[in-house]
Amino acid sequence: MAITLTQLRQALTGLSESELHDLVEELYGLNADNRRYLTARLHGDTGALLEAYSRSLQQAFNPRKRTFRVGEVSKALREYLRFASPLEALDARMQFVQASLEYWKVLPDWPEEQYGYLEDMFREVTVAALAFPDRPDLLARVEALGEEFVRQEEQFGYFDGHVRVFSEFRRQSNR
Repeated sequence: MAITLTQLRQALTGLSESELHDLVEELYGLNADNRRYLTARLHGDTGALLEAYSRSLQQAFNPRKRTFRVGEVSKALREYLRFASPLEALDARMQFVQASLEYWKVLPDWPEEQYGYLEDMFREVTVAALAFPDRPDLLARVEALGEEFVRQEEQFGYFDGHVRVFSEFRRQSNR
């Protein structure tokens, strides 16, 4: 049974500085996730987290294998977002939306809950992009994603919620 956060804090309080040092080194050595986290946390270097996210994004949407595994990519994205700047976070979310749309073109057979997840992600993209009105390149990327949702909705359906999110973005950005 895992210990609670309170129990962890109590146990850590009782450790000497060298014992804490040893514990962190052990955690670092346990797995790649720990190494990426500690690198980002202690050195501000998010490169390994971004690389892990990009790799998981490629693996999550694999039309040749007919896979659509969002759990792993969501975990990698959450880890990256903990340390990413707002602009980096926006770019990472845009990559997810773009990859999803590309996957949809190849294999439009998704579990129902994925539509809601993608809609929520697109909403986060539109809201974040509005915080950068001085970056027309970002607004244009969001516009291109929204236009693709409109095309897909017109051709296949399924993306009506995404189109509503895009309409709200256009209204708020006066586009």
